[in-house]
Amino acid sequence: MGLCQTRGWRLAALAFALLGLSPAANAQSFSCPIGREPACLDYGDRVVDSSAACFDTYQCNYEGFTCKSHLTDCASNYDSLQNEYNALVDKHNELIRDFNSIRDASLKMDETLRDMQDCVYQARTAEDARACAE
Repeated sequence: MGLCQTRGWRLAALAFALLGLSPAANAQSFSCPIGREPACLDYGDRVVDSSAACFDTYQCNYEGFTCKSHLTDCASNYDSLQNEYNALVDKHNELIRDFNSIRDASLKMDETLRDMQDCVYQARTAEDARACAE
């Protein structure tokens, strides 16, 4: 083998080694188990058989799984308690409104009664007393 041929092989080997170490070449490399063939997938491509089912985007529960878990039960209980609490607060506020309405009516009736009593006490005749009720 001549010097030119040896130098050519060395340059070829060096070029191959440099290309193999480049980021573009490494970014495209991956390994597969023996007996498997690698494939590149595009957006929307599937690698499942026809009986496989796809889940909706918002199918996952609190843990990020599609199956039920203890955290799901806890969150469900929390939601139920939150709804019950909100219903109790609404009922409490309704009772406060009813109480205030009844109290206001009672105070008005008490004032009317006092006005009528004062009128009757100041009446000089039975006719004046009857006029207090009008």
